[in-house]
Amino acid sequence: MYGTHGKIRKLLPLNEFVEKANKIKKKKHLVYSVLLYYTGVRASEMCRPVKEQFKTQGDILLFDVGPREKTGHLTSPLEIPLSLPFMDDVLHLIRYTHKGQKVFDFHRTTGTRIISKYFDAYSHYFRLNRITQILMDGFTLPEVMNWSGHTTIQGVNPYIGQASIHNIGQSLKPKKEMGAIRR
Repeated sequence: MYGTHGKIRKLLPLNEFVEKANKIKKKKHLVYSVLLYYTGVRASEMCRPVKEQFKTQGDILLFDVGPREKTGHLTSPLEIPLSLPFMDDVLHLIRYTHKGQKVFDFHRTTGTRIISKYFDAYSHYFRLNRITQILMDGFTLPEVMNWSGHTTIQGVNPYIGQASIHNIGQSLKPKKEMGAIRR
């Protein structure tokens, strides 16, 4: 799936993700995996949000990641279509999280074990997968940088080559439906 230096060798298409995610019994573990896959944020960024960082707006879930892990950069909230698989589970967990409480009450090492157990991958693979898919969908570098939290083009460069290698047309959702990045 991935090689040295974070080079992605095989993308994880949505249908394969859903097949593997259906085997996860604990709802918190499922929701963690789902949000990590749909957003591509770092594992440590996924473990820290509180209930108030998630808002619904029409048919979209907005996720305000907060300051990015490596750069402290603030990005626009990430948009996740509510029509995607498992989003009812995501909304349920957020709804029943107490005000001011973290949505996931575990550390990134637990998150890494979850991804390893059910997807035979490390959690950063979902980040590589998502950014590569966004590039394959034809989004501009500034749009990709806003989504991923990268502050320089050099940070996105490794993904650009991977997107051209894997340009097999398998993305999370077509650009029009994804709604994930504002144009």
